[in-house]
Amino acid sequence: MITKEKKSQIINSQVNDFSNMKSAVLIDFTGIKVSEVDVLRKTARTNHVKFKVIKNTLAKKALKGSKAEGLSAYFEGSTAIGYSLDSIIDPARVLYNYVRENQKIKIKAGFLEDKVLSFNEVKALAELPSREVLLARLLGTFNAPISNFVNVLAGIPRKLLYALTAVQDMKEKNK
Repeated sequence: MITKEKKSQIINSQVNDFSNMKSAVLIDFTGIKVSEVDVLRKTARTNHVKFKVIKNTLAKKALKGSKAEGLSAYFEGSTAIGYSLDSIIDPARVLYNYVRENQKIKIKAGFLEDKVLSFNEVKALAELPSREVLLARLLGTFNAPISNFVNVLAGIPRKLLYALTAVQDMKEKNK
């Protein structure tokens, strides 16, 4: 049994994290083995996601008054939370990918900035391309009009060259 002092320490540490987290995902881990939870913890840790199993009552107390207070309603049954203080996408990506591999786990809800997310919104967030891919696409979009303009300008001398080549071929045939 946890003492009141230990409970207050847990709540205080979680209040700080819950107030500063950028995003979070709640999962129902009913029916999975401890070894599977350990694999999930390790995967989360390597991706800079904090993964915790907290007593529901303690989690609700820690959420009270924070921007993520809307998550309190989802702390029922066997619930774990994966969250990040730095990244918006990492918790969704890590937990969603793990849920796809392990059908026993279910995503209950998510949290982003100040909004509680549904499963479909967590899925959409998880499937977003990485920052680097998005930047590359943006640069490609910026570069496309310039490339097209260069091709148009290069087309004029190219057409002139085709015309001169055709004239030369006609003169050679007439000789």
